[in-house]
Amino acid sequence: MDWLRLYDGFERYLPTEDDPVFATARVLDRFAQRRGERVIASDIVKVLEQQPFMHWHAQWVDARGRSVGVRWRPLGEPPIPFAEFARQMPPGAFELRAQRLAPMHVDSQAFRNWLIAGYLRFVLPRRNIPT
Repeated sequence: MDWLRLYDGFERYLPTEDDPVFATARVLDRFAQRRGERVIASDIVKVLEQQPFMHWHAQWVDARGRSVGVRWRPLGEPPIPFAEFARQMPPGAFELRAQRLAPMHVDSQAFRNWLIAGYLRFVLPRRNIPT
């Protein structure tokens, strides 16, 4: 959930089937159905990397369609400061253009590191480990 909060609000620019929360829930549900099978974090990461929302990019554009500012990177820049850019400009001066591109919006290794760090920080300490 810590990772998904970075997409908060972005779902309104995506088709419903690409909503990050719903897509991630479907992935986790598939793994939860594997009762008795060993599932490792890297397996989940590989499937998440294939989700359509990982290929959506966002960019502010001016009235002529020219890119303004930097492209939004969810792991490097939360959406709120990214959205603040537009609030500082005259209404209608810029619009957010979201588009699906072939490359992921984030480096694959950075994505894996982010999720594994979250696992180590939040999940592992809460597991009951036999002594």
